[in-house]
Amino acid sequence: RGVGTRLVFNMDAWLKGYCFCDSITGFVLFVCFCSVIAQEPPTNVEATVSTPRSIEVTWDASSSFGVTGYIISYSTTASYTSGGNVTVNDGSATSGTLTNLEEDTTYTITVQATRNSGMSGNSNEVSVRTWTDVPSSPPQDVFVTSVDPSSLMVSWQLPLEIGRNGPITGYMIRYSRTGSSNTETTTSGTTHTISGLVAFVEYSVEVAAMTVNGTGPFSNSVVEVSGQDVPSAPRSLGTVSINSSSVTLSWIPPATPNGVITGYSIQYANGTVIANFGTVLMGTAGGLLPDTVYELLVTASTRVGPGPPSTVTITTYPGRVAEINILTDAITSSALTLNWMELTITNSAFSRYRVFYLPVRGPYGPIIAGSRRKRQSAQVGELTMDFTGTTGTLTDLHGAVTYRIQVAAVATLSGQEVIGERSDVVEMTTLKGVPTAPRDLKSMDVTNSSVTLTWTRPNPPNGIITMYNVSYVARKQQGGDSLGSDSTIVQPNNCGPSILAYTDLTARAEYRFSVVAYTSEGAGVAAVLSVFTPPNTIGDNTSDDSSNTGVVAAMAAVIVILLVGLTISVVVNVWQCLKIKSFDKSDRNAVRHIHNVEGPSTAKGQEAKGSTDPTYEKVQLRKLDDAVNMDVNPSYNTMKLHDVPEYEEIVTTFS
Repeated sequence: RGVGTRLVFNMDAWLKGYCFCDSITGFVLFVCFCSVIAQEPPTNVEATVSTPRSIEVTWDASSSFGVTGYIISYSTTASYTSGGNVTVNDGSATSGTLTNLEEDTTYTITVQATRNSGMSGNSNEVSVRTWTDVPSSPPQDVFVTSVDPSSLMVSWQLPLEIGRNGPITGYMIRYSRTGSSNTETTTSGTTHTISGLVAFVEYSVEVAAMTVNGTGPFSNSVVEVSGQDVPSAPRSLGTVSINSSSVTLSWIPPATPNGVITGYSIQYANGTVIANFGTVLMGTAGGLLPDTVYELLVTASTRVGPGPPSTVTITTYPGRVAEINILTDAITSSALTLNWMELTITNSAFSRYRVFYLPVRGPYGPIIAGSRRKRQSAQVGELTMDFTGTTGTLTDLHGAVTYRIQVAAVATLSGQEVIGERSDVVEMTTLKGVPTAPRDLKSMDVTNSSVTLTWTRPNPPNGIITMYNVSYVARKQQGGDSLGSDSTIVQPNNCGPSILAYTDLTARAEYRFSVVAYTSEGAGVAAVLSVFTPPNTIGDNTSDDSSNTGVVAAMAAVIVILLVGLTISVVVNVWQCLKIKSFDKSDRNAVRHIHNVEGPSTAKGQEAKGSTDPTYEKVQLRKLDDAVNMDVNPSYNTMKLHDVPEYEEIVTTFS
């Protein structure tokens, strides 16, 4: 028909296509463009939910020839997911499954047939909604705050939309104390108050969302401490010490602190606070009255306030004894009498008064360092005497000594003896008296014609020692004939032992020495020592020279020991003497040499040859008594004292 003529014709029926042919020459030559389409899509498409996340799709097969498969397409309007498609590579298939879908979501589904030359159009649309499920996400932004000591406020947000998996029907709250089992409760809102908790305790809180299908996962734990409250009472309240005006109490923390303990207080029973303390577990309440019953309360506090108290009942000790008077007309060298004002005691069982006295100064200077301040505790060297009345006499004192004296009442509380507050200190000095016997009277350097005596000052001296009277009575060891007597005066040596040397004595004789100390009040008690001079020669009692040599060696050893002891004693006494004021102006190193002026001197003109008697003894007696009788048995090397059991005897044997 000429150029531009178009021919349209159907292809074979099985191809289901069309051709468009255009003439380009005006003759019979045409250029054709053909399109083949699958004209028949699947039919009767249906969709069925099989699980919350899958859908089963079915259809009737396409009637077109050469179908190689089907494409299932799905879409949704939900913002949290998108559509997709699933290819079924089987031309004879009539079903397919959509998986990995979202729960509780509406999907629109179509199916297309495919073959090598293309695909059919869409089938009919079907819509279906997946089932709901338990949430797969926990609530968001869980927050816990303390409301009061027994409750916590919990708040949260919905789970993410994609994880709700259905309408949220409620929430489950799970909480527990550290180390305890969980407690669960439910609510429909997004806030909840947990009540009935213990104050000031850590709690762990979790929240989970619920649908009709069940409960989803719990959120991460949130830990919060419940609020503080007042504490329980302090425990083990007791007394540490009590006196007439104060009490010291101790305790341990409350069993249930219910918070941070900020302090403790001691109160009277009426609630008046006596003293406040920090977190220490001991406190002293002062300003109390003596001999008074108190009910005291101790409370603990947190920032919320004080809790209930613990209670203790105490009775303060008796008060201070007043107006101590020393009766000066009753003072002697060994006793002091004093009186004091009677103390009224009503709340404890009065027992007696106790006098405390301490020697502080003697005739030669200080005895114990101290001060005149009021003392309420014992000191080294302090003595006591008890009296039932308000007058007492202190006995067995030392002369010329200053005593520091206090008085206190003694009472009984709850079966225990208690001592009240001590009085003010008074001082009084005893009168001078005659001295006691000189101490440590010893002999040394004993030969057949000489001896040296040493002794130390009496203790107590009962005054300043003015002199010593040293005397002796001599008699022969065999037969007992008298060899005479002697007496001399020795000035005191206040810096060490006194020393007196005798020469020109008689060999093989007994010399009984007596040393008496004097004060301005007179003579004291004598110290007595018997010394036996050895013979001029060894005599019949020795068998050979070796025996003589042994005796001489033994005597030399003993003398060395005595000299060492004397040296140590002198050093110690000199050191002590330098610390006190010396009242002795005489020569401290004087040695008096006294000769036997009565009776024969058997030692004169004889050669001693250094020999000594192998059997003699030295005896020191604390008292001098003319009734003392001594029997000396050289053969058995013993001395026997008769009828003087009260004497203290010190025997040193030289063998």
